[in-house]
Amino acid sequence: MPASSISGVRESIHVSGTFNPVFRLDKFLVEKEMEEMIVRGWNNIVSRVGGPMTFRIILQPAMAALLALLAGLRDARENRPPYLWTLITAPSQRSDLLRQGWKAIGRVFVLAIVMDAIYQLIVLRWLYPLELVIVAILLAVVPYLLIRGPVNRVASWLYRRRKASVVAD
Repeated sequence: MPASSISGVRESIHVSGTFNPVFRLDKFLVEKEMEEMIVRGWNNIVSRVGGPMTFRIILQPAMAALLALLAGLRDARENRPPYLWTLITAPSQRSDLLRQGWKAIGRVFVLAIVMDAIYQLIVLRWLYPLELVIVAILLAVVPYLLIRGPVNRVASWLYRRRKASVVAD
């Protein structure tokens, strides 16, 4: 085969723009921007601990813990199963439990969002909505979820123990 026919085949197979280097560069830039956003977000969240309005880092989880304590005691009195465990394992009760939990913790969650928005405007001079939601979940929802079930278990155990001692007397 002459060399001219090989080059002719090569030219007919080559499609201009199929592997566009600009597309690869754009994809690289998007990945780089995404990585920078994640790093910036992480640094912003971590820096909240030592920055202004640090009191909310203690106050909001304390409020959520108090609400979880009250709800856990009520669950124990009403002989309900632990909140988070039931939320995960009982799909039939999930919507009612989520409604109860949101009713209890909703104000603290909204307060966490408002206070973090104020913090962001003062310190960062910009609002980052995803960071708002992450911080509000960490300060309000996580403590509530982690405390309500164990309080229920301990209080249920104490109630049963008290009942057993009263019946034994």
